[in-house]
Amino acid sequence: MESQTEVNFGKSIIVPSVQELTKEPIFNIPARYVRDDQEDPLIVSYDPSLPSVPVIDLERLDVEAYMNSELDSLHSACKDWGFFQEPNNQEGFGQLFVVSDEQKLDWSDMFYITTLPHNIRMGHLFDKLQPNLRETLETYSIEVKKLALTILGHMAKALKMDVEEMRELFSDGVQSMRMNYYPQCPEPDKAIGFTPHSDADALTILCQVNETEGLQIRKEGRWILVKPLPNAFVVNVGDIMEIVSNGIYRSIEHRAIVNSTKERLSIATFYSSNLDSELGPAPSLIGPGNPANFWRVPLEKYFKEFFARKLSGKSYLDFMRIENGEGNTNQQIRDIRVARTSIFLKYIHGVNNRINLGKSIIVPSVQQLSKEPIINIPARYVRDDQEEPLIVSHDSSLPSVPVIDLERLDVEDCMNSELDRFHSACKDWGFFQVVNHGVSTSLLEEIRTQIESFFKLPYEEKKKLWQQPNHQEGFGQVFVVSDEQKLDWSDMFFVTTQPHDIRRDDLFDKLPTKLRGALETYSIEVKKLAMTILGYMAKALKMDAEEMRELFNDGVQTMRMNYYPCCPEPDKTIGITPHSDADALTVVFQLNESEGLQIRKEGRWIPVKPLPNAFIVNIDSELGPAPSLIDPDNPANFRRVSMEKYRKEFFTRKLDGKSYLDFMRIENGEGNTC
Repeated sequence: MESQTEVNFGKSIIVPSVQELTKEPIFNIPARYVRDDQEDPLIVSYDPSLPSVPVIDLERLDVEAYMNSELDSLHSACKDWGFFQEPNNQEGFGQLFVVSDEQKLDWSDMFYITTLPHNIRMGHLFDKLQPNLRETLETYSIEVKKLALTILGHMAKALKMDVEEMRELFSDGVQSMRMNYYPQCPEPDKAIGFTPHSDADALTILCQVNETEGLQIRKEGRWILVKPLPNAFVVNVGDIMEIVSNGIYRSIEHRAIVNSTKERLSIATFYSSNLDSELGPAPSLIGPGNPANFWRVPLEKYFKEFFARKLSGKSYLDFMRIENGEGNTNQQIRDIRVARTSIFLKYIHGVNNRINLGKSIIVPSVQQLSKEPIINIPARYVRDDQEEPLIVSHDSSLPSVPVIDLERLDVEDCMNSELDRFHSACKDWGFFQVVNHGVSTSLLEEIRTQIESFFKLPYEEKKKLWQQPNHQEGFGQVFVVSDEQKLDWSDMFFVTTQPHDIRRDDLFDKLPTKLRGALETYSIEVKKLAMTILGYMAKALKMDAEEMRELFNDGVQTMRMNYYPCCPEPDKTIGITPHSDADALTVVFQLNESEGLQIRKEGRWIPVKPLPNAFIVNIDSELGPAPSLIDPDNPANFRRVSMEKYRKEFFTRKLDGKSYLDFMRIENGEGNTC
């Protein structure tokens, strides 16, 4: 019988359900949801001058005639966009990243749960899910894992990274899911569904559950609305992938805005590296002319740090960055190989760890808040701390998020050109959309159905899956670190999905049976996709493929399901605070047609328009530079830290741009690459 030791990435303060808040008519949102800290506009109209998020066709990545050109598209999407289509614990219903009772809140509810690997699930939470939902999630988690591994494989190829490095790093990665519900908001111009941020994982795969748009990405200083394609996933590169690629692929800031008349649902699957991995740039991408740009940290520490902060742009990735001269390349290469040995020994001996990402202050459900008519959002959701405008019109002058066709990366005639596009997407964007990703349409439809049903559960049923005071997983919000903190206008469900031995079975097993089954399959498929993308990244980076494989083969995968209710004052609040993700890749699947995701590129927020059934992938900030990318001419730009330290640091902060990645950065003169 396997032993099971809980791994806790921290907590988020428990906050009220926004869905419950909106069940009664309201004209003004509560003060805590007024997000005057966010940029305007929070309400977005279509602007043809804005660019579109790239679309990647995964099938073309395997067709010889298109392989090279589609791989180029994927590379470009990862490089230029980072997005493309295709309490003491954070899990359960609630919000994440709530670190104080004063913090502003997002206008959303979420259910967050770990889905893979099974041994780190919160069984008491997963088993409480409705049987249909639980079964659907089981299947969905498997399929999304496959997709994630596929995408990671193509990324390794595009990066010219050792494919084996990518495979080892992510093959048994941690997968979690966050189901997001964004209720209608009476003041959508004042609230936000999810605070701007980058994702802490390697890949985020988003499935839009309904047709309401809301995802925006920041590109070139502008927020760009993502228009989901039918049955397409929206994939974004997370902070982990930015670290593994040694900064070639960029995680991208994105946020969710809310709507005054329509609710929005989505499920985000977060795929990270193996639980016991050490994060840092891939060794095959590091050399004398390519020093490491990030520190090496254990995965668990990485997430502890990530969840301990408020959500704030890419602040945690900045924490990981190595400034000039701060690191020692030779020592880093030795360290990562020692760390890998210990990883394999732990798995050989059957050590079974449960993840605890820490905690987030528990906050109300935005879905509940929005069930009653309101004219003004509560003060805590008014985000006057965010850039304007929070409402964005579609501007034809804005660039579009790249689209990568994974099939073309395997077709000889187009392989090289598609790899170049892929490399460019990773390097210049950090966001791209993935098409022809190999995840079945039937599974995506099942995930949509089960997550929509999940957020329609009676509030009393959701409360059984709410975050515990010392855990991030479950319904709620994360990154809430104080009771004064402004909140996002969203609810989410956050859960670890892979590997199984670190799941919270007490949470995962409580999920409805069909959802649990769908998540199981989806998490596996997304892991496969993530590993595929990481593999292509390694190739594009000219990184040792074995480095990538070793780092992510048994990676940690989490999922966050996001719900962004309609908001009466969308120009005052935000769905999720600007941030970069702390993982390697974030793979987002848009569940409905409501747009809301934005990414920041070159100082502008660019809305992401999801393609049908495409995943949106963004490159995140996890790990340290790959040793193969570091040499005397290419010194490390980031510290190397353990995965556990990285996660711990990330989750103990408010979400705030890329602040943690900046912390990881090595400053000039801080180290020695000789």
